[in-house]
Amino acid sequence: VLMCMPRSAAFTLRGAVRGRWTRMSTAAVATLGPNKIRVITSDHVANHAPPTGMRHPECAERVALSKERVQGMACVEMVAPSVEGEVDVPPGGVQGGAAWDEVVAKVKKVHDPDYIDTLELLAKRGGGGLDQDTFVGPGSFGVAVLAQSAWIDAVDHVMGGATAAGNSGGVTGSNGSGAAEKVAFALTRPPGHHALKARGMGFCLFNFAVVAAEHAFEMHGVERIAMLDWDVHHGNGVAALVDGDPRIRYASMHEQGNFPNTGRADDRGSKGVDNLLHVPLAPGSGWEEYESALEEKVLPWLRDFNADLVIVSAGYDALALDPLANMMLDADDFGKMSIMVRRALGSKVVLGLEGGYSLEPDGLAAAVESTIRAFSTQPGSPEEAEMLCGQESCDADEYYVRPSV
Repeated sequence: VLMCMPRSAAFTLRGAVRGRWTRMSTAAVATLGPNKIRVITSDHVANHAPPTGMRHPECAERVALSKERVQGMACVEMVAPSVEGEVDVPPGGVQGGAAWDEVVAKVKKVHDPDYIDTLELLAKRGGGGLDQDTFVGPGSFGVAVLAQSAWIDAVDHVMGGATAAGNSGGVTGSNGSGAAEKVAFALTRPPGHHALKARGMGFCLFNFAVVAAEHAFEMHGVERIAMLDWDVHHGNGVAALVDGDPRIRYASMHEQGNFPNTGRADDRGSKGVDNLLHVPLAPGSGWEEYESALEEKVLPWLRDFNADLVIVSAGYDALALDPLANMMLDADDFGKMSIMVRRALGSKVVLGLEGGYSLEPDGLAAAVESTIRAFSTQPGSPEEAEMLCGQESCDADEYYVRPSV
């Protein structure tokens, strides 16, 4: 069994996120660590495949290798999506049921219903291409519903139950108060953050993150959601769907000039609410640039929103090994990023796999493992210190976090 459970929180550190952070007591630090990370996944995601049999970077191995990498971790509780029993295997005719119908209905509240019906019909007819990059195969609609179910299940787990309307506790992780920390990861495919209201694109069919957010509003009494997108490509679909929604703040860090060529720094939204924050980074950027963007722009802005839930579009194509981008992160950097997010934004976090196409041992699967390991560590523990700065002590006896607002 791979060890990732937290040790004693008696150890504290300093300087993980520079000097603009204020002291937090060891006692408060000790209250925040999660016991388990729920990972929601299914082998059935392999049923999403090009109808022509062509090789595509958005392939089943992405999830299979990541699942293999994390399933032996002591901190991982791995479960299937709630609609698992309502998906035909092998694909071809899509099986329905009450849970299935409920998920599809939620998707149709965000997307144009005619678009969703067209996707389902296209899959039943054997599939085809939505554009030169985005395919639908015979099993694709079922896999998209399965993936959406996983994202919704992740919200339910983090918020404390499938029908807990009005029972959200508020994200207060960085000041040490509020509900116990809960984290869930929807390890599914395809990605979703490029999907528009009535059009799939960029490998994406459903916009999983936005549907999950709407589910949280409807079923859990959530008032504010912070959405963070660290995929190397701008989540144009998320930005378009949440633009002007005062209940949501969406921040994206992405490679400037890469697909889909949106997400300019001066684009704060078109409806006067300024609920979008776009941080384009130059090609070749590495951890120094990402750390600076997080500290100086992204995390303070999201933290000030005092959200009840955090949804992370967790793409891993900013890895130096990724074939579709030009950034220079390594797998351990996503662990650092995760710790910073947890410390700044706190206790209720849903992550869902977006991009990331490196199948090498130090690629996507390693970055997913690093993320899960980071969220599992006890704040202030030697494990967290080692992930952040490569040593157990960081030469200090204080832990620094963003001040509450």
